Amino acid sequence: MLSAFGEVVQHHTNVRLKNRNPKAEHHKVRRAKKFLIENHRRVITLKELTGVAEFSPYHLLRSFRSIVGLTPHDFLIQIRVERAKRLLRIGNTISDIAVDTGFVDQAHFTRRFKAIVGVTPGQYLPSRMYRMR
Repeated sequence: MLSAFGEVVQHHTNVRLKNRNPKAEHHKVRRAKKFLIENHRRVITLKELTGVAEFSPYHLLRSFRSIVGLTPHDFLIQIRVERAKRLLRIGNTISDIAVDTGFVDQAHFTRRFKAIVGVTPGQYLPSRMYRMR
């Protein structure tokens, strides 16, 4: 019985894992990033993003975070906040920016903006304008 067990263990430990193609994985993540950038104004589901990247949900989240350093959702929030900063600098209102950048409402936008930038959108604009003078 011990011999049979040894053969089973040996057989299963010699199974090679499927090698991933890092170039293909990077390409799929780039495709997901591009999709997020182009569609940042709307709600994007994980199912939709996995279809674009041709990954399972778990594989997409793991690969995206490994390559980009952020989850797809965090990357999307970063895109929205960067766009919001540009819109603030050209004089758009905070409520218009919240809608234009895909946030649910102005309060959600303000919380996310402050978490990333360190100040609220209202505080960001005067400090930016003051430094530019």
